[in-house]
Amino acid sequence: MAALGENIYSLTDAASDQNIRQDMERSGFTNLATTIALKSLADSGFISQVKLENEDGWFYAGYKFTPEGWAWILENKSQFVLKKPVKARSAAFTNDDIPF
Repeated sequence: MAALGENIYSLTDAASDQNIRQDMERSGFTNLATTIALKSLADSGFISQVKLENEDGWFYAGYKFTPEGWAWILENKSQFVLKKPVKARSAAFTNDDIPF
């Protein structure tokens, strides 16, 4: 659910299968794990598979949230990371630390 949510920009948008798989792989999951997750979410009625088209007219698989999926996300939003951690600032330069 998080990998799909991170790849959409509007409430009715869909994310490509490839983007979801790349995010899942970066998070340490295998391709099979992603396939199982997508199948489970689709069977549960939380997501639906859609056919997307690129600017060259090629079609590819994508997924979007169903109304039930959005309801589940809103009911369980505390389970998601919604804020990125603040990066520590580097120490200010001193006269001894001239960067050239």
